[in-house]
Amino acid sequence: MFLPGGEHALFFNAAKDSIRGELDAIDLATRQVRKVVDAESGARYVAPGYLLYIQNGTLVAQRFEASALTTMGSRVRVAENVDFLASMWTGPYNRAALSPDDTRVVTVESDRRAIWLYDLNRGVGRRLTFDTGAHDRPVWSPDGAAVVYANEDLASGGWTLSLQAADGTAGPRILYRSKTFIYPSSWSPDGKFIALTVMGNAATGRREIRVLPMGGTDRKPFRFGQENNPSRDGQFSPDGRWFLYTADEPGGTQFYAVPFPRSGGKWQIPTDSGNGFAVWITNSQIGSMTN
Repeated sequence: MFLPGGEHALFFNAAKDSIRGELDAIDLATRQVRKVVDAESGARYVAPGYLLYIQNGTLVAQRFEASALTTMGSRVRVAENVDFLASMWTGPYNRAALSPDDTRVVTVESDRRAIWLYDLNRGVGRRLTFDTGAHDRPVWSPDGAAVVYANEDLASGGWTLSLQAADGTAGPRILYRSKTFIYPSSWSPDGKFIALTVMGNAATGRREIRVLPMGGTDRKPFRFGQENNPSRDGQFSPDGRWFLYTADEPGGTQFYAVPFPRSGGKWQIPTDSGNGFAVWITNSQIGSMTN
């Protein structure tokens, strides 16, 4: 995640063999990394100067001076008992998602029975979903009007990709049904595509990335790329021109950026370790890495 000014990026660095980790900042010019604060998840920067992250199972907000890369004051609790996938070390696997306007956050109950929405300005929360089955991996629409999430389909034994209006005025709408577990990871800035991860799909028996078009009458996800190794967690860049994803390769976890729609080659995103959290970089920085 870029910090204001564009000179530094914040990422989650996981400690090996532990659920503990830390938020680090990288200087994009010098590639030097420094620790910011202990944490259990990735973070979001919220203007005028806060970090939102998980610590001890609680979603907290803390004052943050971006120019000095330092935190200040005490943490403020936003939501307790927040569930997230500790074995996966990327932001999209922190089961709390901040709205595009930084005023609301959605979280998943620890038993995954419902998704809750919290208003950060008023300090109040309300239950957002009421459908049966487990709920997982909420992702905001670009305009903040809706949340898409994975929902267990108890009748069929499969899963659905469901859409819920953020204001609660309408019930959930099923966008896609799957026989195996699927989850959304990113929504394109123009609202036209949703990136999905299919876990152990029937055709390949392994994880792969698919992209669901939101327009047209025949709404079917298509496979993105031709990776030989399992891939997951696709993320659209803020301008929608690039696509970041994770590939599980024999030498360890790797992060790649490719153009969207797919054309040309791919660029490997350098990280200090396979447990690191890859962050978005600019087109010029991708070019500099290939030189």
